[in-house]
Amino acid sequence: MRPRTIYSIIIVLFAQVFFACSSDPKVDPVDPRQPRLTITWSPPTLLPAAGSTQLRFSTDEAWHIETAAGENADPWFEIDPMQGGPGEDISVSVRVNENTAYLGRSFTLTIRTASLEKSVEITQLKRNAIIAGENRYELSAEEQTLTVEIQSNVGYEVEITEGREWLAADDSTRSEPGLSATEHRFTVGANSELQERSATVVFKDLESDLQDEVTVVQAAMADPDPERTALRAIYREANGEGWTNSDNWCTEKPLGEWYGVATDDDGHVIELRLSRNNLRGAIAHEIALLKHLRILDMSRNELECDLIYMRPEDYDIVCDIDGLHKLEEIDLSRNRLRAPFGGALALEDMPGIRRVDLSYNEFTSDINSIRWRTLFENGRTVELFFNGNKMSGEVNDFLLNHPEWDRIALQIVRQYYPSAVEYGREIHVPEFTFTDLRTGARQSIRAFCAENERTMILAWDPTDEKSLRFAERSVRRYHTLYEDQGFAVVAIVPEGEEYRRAAEQYLTTHEVEWPVVADYADAQGRRIMLDVEPYPSYLLFDREAVLVDDVFTGAFCLGAMYPEEPIAFDLTEREFQYANYMNKLCGDALGDCTYESRDYSMDKKSEQLQRATKGKGIDIVLIGDVFTDIDIETGFYRDVMVYAMETFFSVEPTKSYREYFNVYTVYAVSKKRQLSENWNDSALKTITDKLHGVSEYINNVNEYLSVIPASSRTVCPSIIINANNSGVTFMEYTHNYAYSGFPYNNRTLFQNTFRHESIGHGFGLLGDEYSRRRPQDITGEIPAFEKDNLLRAHRSGLFLNLSLTDDPKVVPWAHLIGHPRYPEVGIYEGGYVYDSGVWRSEGSGIMRISSDKYFNAFCRQLLVKRILTLAGETYTFEKFLENDILPTRTMFIETLERQTMERPHYPPVFYKES
Repeated sequence: MRPRTIYSIIIVLFAQVFFACSSDPKVDPVDPRQPRLTITWSPPTLLPAAGSTQLRFSTDEAWHIETAAGENADPWFEIDPMQGGPGEDISVSVRVNENTAYLGRSFTLTIRTASLEKSVEITQLKRNAIIAGENRYELSAEEQTLTVEIQSNVGYEVEITEGREWLAADDSTRSEPGLSATEHRFTVGANSELQERSATVVFKDLESDLQDEVTVVQAAMADPDPERTALRAIYREANGEGWTNSDNWCTEKPLGEWYGVATDDDGHVIELRLSRNNLRGAIAHEIALLKHLRILDMSRNELECDLIYMRPEDYDIVCDIDGLHKLEEIDLSRNRLRAPFGGALALEDMPGIRRVDLSYNEFTSDINSIRWRTLFENGRTVELFFNGNKMSGEVNDFLLNHPEWDRIALQIVRQYYPSAVEYGREIHVPEFTFTDLRTGARQSIRAFCAENERTMILAWDPTDEKSLRFAERSVRRYHTLYEDQGFAVVAIVPEGEEYRRAAEQYLTTHEVEWPVVADYADAQGRRIMLDVEPYPSYLLFDREAVLVDDVFTGAFCLGAMYPEEPIAFDLTEREFQYANYMNKLCGDALGDCTYESRDYSMDKKSEQLQRATKGKGIDIVLIGDVFTDIDIETGFYRDVMVYAMETFFSVEPTKSYREYFNVYTVYAVSKKRQLSENWNDSALKTITDKLHGVSEYINNVNEYLSVIPASSRTVCPSIIINANNSGVTFMEYTHNYAYSGFPYNNRTLFQNTFRHESIGHGFGLLGDEYSRRRPQDITGEIPAFEKDNLLRAHRSGLFLNLSLTDDPKVVPWAHLIGHPRYPEVGIYEGGYVYDSGVWRSEGSGIMRISSDKYFNAFCRQLLVKRILTLAGETYTFEKFLENDILPTRTMFIETLERQTMERPHYPPVFYKES
């Protein structure tokens, strides 16, 4: 027998003996297993909001869950899962809906197994509330008791946060199960003021931030005299103590005896006239109490407020005068009133309204309201004056199609920049007949327009110095120049006897070449209300009496303007800006000026515009050509010369070295105002030239230069050609003559040309750094003969800013290459009007692109050297570095730099060999 088998038999025998012994009845048996159910986590009380929690337990038997919700039978909770087998740390999700009731609620959750059960109560809190029955109470002015009902289910306190001085309350707390109602009584004192007042009562939870709020508004005391109250408020808000006239205001005298106030037989205020009375501040809201008011005139004061505003309590756009339904005339003009929310007056609710003047304020809203359609039905007209604001928008058809459209249009057309009004039809001057104060003759304005290409209706104030100056200079200039070509003027003075007398007095001492009008009226005897302010200003009409321009201080000035100037007209402070515009306007409408000079007395007269304060004094001479006697007499010629002088010193380095220069101008009276092919038309005998733009007669220029006292004539004169775009410099090595065209209404172009020609070529002896490929030069390379010309110029000290080599060690600006202040300096190909074979120091600058605002570094150095040498001082490179101001640069784009033959200036012309 094998050993494994013997071992197995022994084990079996041992087991039999063991179990036989254990069945002995004298030994106690082991106890059977006990069932188990243990809750390890019971949910807390749940908040009123919807949410979920967990119930966790352990059991060794299968289980299921039963629930009981008592009276809350609706399924407001959910259990998941509802049953399962034995396990450790079993989790059951308990989810509840929001409790919208004002009582707490609960349900019982029972876990049952075959042998055991255990129950858990799940509780959800009530929804807490403090609810006022009403949140706003509006009360009368007398003493009374206010009852406020509060529904709540929490303890709360009562707090009056505003109005304690006239509102008192029982401050008891309140708390009962469920939502219950409680009445709180408040004692309200009588309101003895003429303004309503408000109080705030807060009902606050004792244990949380829960609260509700009640506003109590008590009406003002019934005002026994509301119109007196309104006038007193107007006095208070408009600084009545500073009024020019405030006789009897705020006294107990009858209102009709207060200055500017008129009353009817019943004592009601029907007129309030406070024009020109130094009112400052706001228009009081109490003006709305003047329910019988027919005439309201607060014009020509300094009122500054929102005429139309937003009422904060309801966000409505309102105006205090909207409820004055008996108004017939409103004049609030010449103040600083606003309507920032774009609202419009409720004129449609004023059946008797006939005149509304809101002109010359600060309104920025739409020009009119569609609600006003009824004001213009069946031929009715309401005079609406909105000129002098910044209103915009399209004019509605009920105005465009009105029989008196022309009259209406001239009452709204004048709006300050940047706003504008858009029209769908032409505006004609309304027909009227005027009387000329000079002769007493009467004439129709439409007939007057029909006789001329352009008729200026000038708003002219004979008591105002600026208005007189504008007429005597600007208006007279263009009337004289273009009268024979159909330019006419009618001057209308302001309404009033004082202005008539002033005009008549002026006419006794001055010769005026156009009608001066104080009286004019239409067929119905009405004085046509033209937009005349600010003085001076004018309306321009064509032969058909159609409005073609409206020019006034503050209007948008069309055309290219000097960049540093405002884009709006100022006819008196910036008359030169306006003159350029008028030059172009007349030229475009009437063609080349045919006027010929009659008075040559100013010819060859000189004037020093600037005196040097450093060095020997470098003489700069400015002469105008093709300017007539009237241009000189009225100051336009001198304005151009001063502008040219300021342009000369507008860039570096002449700007920083201005003190080294004397500046003269010589007056030159030309026969005509247009450059032609006739030598005799021009004072300097300049004529047009297709090759160089102009051709000169230098000997004639020298005659004018000879009148400059002690002039060394070592520096070029600058000739400014009126009404021309050309620019060219004539050079004879020792004397240079720079010609620059002065194009109408494009002074920026003049600046560009003048800097290039007068500073660059004429004074600085600099060469052109641009390329201009000619049709015969296929490669654009500088030919041999031009190289010789450039070398000859170099030997004479000219065009040193150009090089015929690109060797960085040989170019004249080699010392600037790599200099830390001038990283832009290098070697660029192109110049002397050729694409190749010529090099310059930088990619841009005035000598390459005339519209650039700076000379490049090497050109600046050459200019400084010339200035100091002519001034008798020693030049050093260190001096240049010390004073050199680096320019603000623009991006250089090679493809945009190539110049064409249409360029406004031409390469220098050498008319005499050295």
